[in-house]
Amino acid sequence: LVDMRRQWGNLHEMYETHVESMYELQPLPKWVRDPDSSFSAAWDLTSVALLLYVAITVPLRAGFEIDVELWTFAFFFDAFVDIYFIVDLIINFRTAFYDKDGMREERPWRMASHYLRGWFTIDLVSCLPLGYIGYFMDDEGDGDSSNFRAIKAFRLIRLSKMLRLARIKRILTKYGNNVNLQSYINIGFTMFIIIFLAHMLACFYYMIGTSDETLITGEVAIGWVKQQDWCLQADAQTPCNDTSA
Repeated sequence: LVDMRRQWGNLHEMYETHVESMYELQPLPKWVRDPDSSFSAAWDLTSVALLLYVAITVPLRAGFEIDVELWTFAFFFDAFVDIYFIVDLIINFRTAFYDKDGMREERPWRMASHYLRGWFTIDLVSCLPLGYIGYFMDDEGDGDSSNFRAIKAFRLIRLSKMLRLARIKRILTKYGNNVNLQSYINIGFTMFIIIFLAHMLACFYYMIGTSDETLITGEVAIGWVKQQDWCLQADAQTPCNDTSA
C-alpha cells in the first residue's frame, strides 16, 4: 500500500467524484463576449433603440432633403450612432456562438469565420461613412443640372444605412426562443413593420412629388407637391397648377 501510494498518489483523490461535468460551460477567455450575458442584453437593447432612430431619420432626411449641419447636436449624435455600429461590427468577431449541436464555440478563428459567413457583408456596407462625403460637396454648384442630379443621387446612397435594420431580425432570432418574450416580440415586430412601411411610403411619396424632370420633348414635369399650391415662392401670383408659369 505504501508503494502504491508513492507511485500513484492519493487514491482518495483519484477515485472521488466531482460535481463538475465536462459539458458544463467554462468561463470564456478574456475579450470574448458571452451572448447570454447581461452586457449582451444591454447592448442589444441599445442597438434596438438606435435602429429605431435610424428607421425614422434616414427616410425622413432622404425624402424631404433634410441636411444635417456640420458640428451641430444632430451631427454629433449621428457620429455616435455610426461609431456604435462600427464597434458592434468589431465585437461580433469576438462573440461566442452556439453551433448546430448546441455547443458554445469560443475559438477565435471559429467565431471570425462564423461572422464572415453570416452578417459581416451587410454590416460592413451599412457602416460605410458615405454620409460624411456630402460635407465636402458643393450643394450650390454653378447651376449645372448634372451636378444637381449627382447630389440628389448621393443623398439616396445614404439609404445604405437602412441595411442596419437587418440587425433587428438577428436580435429577434436570438430572443425569439424565450417563451415569456415570444408573444411580445411577435406583436412588437408586426407593429414596427406596419409603421415603418407607412413612414417609408410617405417620405418617398413626398420626394417624388417635389422632383422636377425634364422630358425628352423639352417640357418640365412638375411634381404633385408644387401642383397642390405648395409653391416655393410665398408671393406667387399664379396658381401652382398653372404650368404656363
